[in-house]
Amino acid sequence: VNSLTGSTLDIQKLATDLVGAVRAPQQAAIDAKKTLATSKISSVGKIVSSANLVKQGLATYGDPKSLAFKVGSDPHASFQFHYSAPARRVDFSFQVNQPATSNTVMLAGISSDGVLAGADGSGVLNIYAGLKPTDPAIGKSLIASFNLADYATLEELQAAVQQTTGFDASIVSSGSGAGSLQYLSISHGTGADNKFFVETVNGDGDALTDGLKPKDEASSQSNGVDCVVTYNGVPFTSPKNQFSDLVSDLNITIDPDTPPNTNVHLTTTSNTDASKQALEDIVTAYNELLGSITTEIKYDKDIAKRGGLANNSVAKSFLNQMRSLTTDPINLGGGKSATLADIGVRTNLDGTLTLDTAQLTKVMASSPGLLESVVGSGVSAGALERVQKLADVVVGPTSSFQAIMDSATKKDLPKIEDEITALNEKMDALQAKYLTQFSAMQAIVNSSKSTQDSLTQSMASWTAGLKG
Repeated sequence: VNSLTGSTLDIQKLATDLVGAVRAPQQAAIDAKKTLATSKISSVGKIVSSANLVKQGLATYGDPKSLAFKVGSDPHASFQFHYSAPARRVDFSFQVNQPATSNTVMLAGISSDGVLAGADGSGVLNIYAGLKPTDPAIGKSLIASFNLADYATLEELQAAVQQTTGFDASIVSSGSGAGSLQYLSISHGTGADNKFFVETVNGDGDALTDGLKPKDEASSQSNGVDCVVTYNGVPFTSPKNQFSDLVSDLNITIDPDTPPNTNVHLTTTSNTDASKQALEDIVTAYNELLGSITTEIKYDKDIAKRGGLANNSVAKSFLNQMRSLTTDPINLGGGKSATLADIGVRTNLDGTLTLDTAQLTKVMASSPGLLESVVGSGVSAGALERVQKLADVVVGPTSSFQAIMDSATKKDLPKIEDEITALNEKMDALQAKYLTQFSAMQAIVNSSKSTQDSLTQSMASWTAGLKG
């Protein structure tokens, strides 16, 4: 009770108000940190979403190096440009003298429940390199050996053979039901250098006459030959039906079913329409990603108008990477290079790009193939690949943008939650302290009032006695 007014103090409200005044600046500082962290997460999310749209949109063009030129078809061969080489016009012919063939051996058939070993339960399957020598005194080069007693089924033996480097094995069945046989076919790639032969022997080293044994060699063994082609009158050979040095910068694949002495013609044509459309899409995609970045790094005195990555060094560095797209030269090979600006892409004052279609038309007329080369190919990455890589920089799991988000979600926000918990505990303790202090003060005031009332009553009695 107030000794002057006689009113009772609300010590609970007083303590709460005082604690609120102490909490306010500390809570404001924590709230500012949380707003900054959540703004970073939101901004990175928007930029990543924009980059993903760019990546998905440009992915429809496929391999950038294959965009510039359409590869003509030939039923007997196909080709691709070397990974590090620029795409270019191709028009050449050659002759396939013979395709490379496989080295295979077929083992005699056994019934599905037949044993793999000889009659005495023993047996070994040996694989040797080269051709089988006609003279027993000539040494044989052993590649692998399989103890048939270790394998209960033909499938188990097949799996074991497949573990031998360079070898494959398959099982061929003559049918189903009683009397059907299974044959184990072993292969060792193509070409003359991969020839091999097999022997199955018993424990004494004698050829097996029952169980698993080689079929008649004349019908079961196929010795591979190299692929031979003639280009410009010069023969080339390969153990496989592939050539990487027949023509510079090309990987050529021959169809293994090509008849001997077949002429092959491989060509490309400029893919101008696709390259032009890709250039338009590049400009649009670039501008959309630029707009997203620019919005999120915007600084304003009004914190409510700032981007979540205002003045962020990572975002600014990425923006500089983007701006170099139109100025960095694209190496076209042969000592030539060009930029997007050379084919009509202009940079506006705000950093966005504009395609000058009139300029592009002039370039296409005066420099055929330049558009295709700048957009889709180059010794260094072409424009399409560069924009795709820019998007990858943003969306990649190890990107700097992902690091910003990870830091905010895994470090900043948990730390802020800890600060909030600590502040709450601190303020609860302060409120309890205030309540204790104010309660004690109230008790003193109440005691003082009680004494005052007693004195007043005594004085009143004394005064009344005097009057009597």
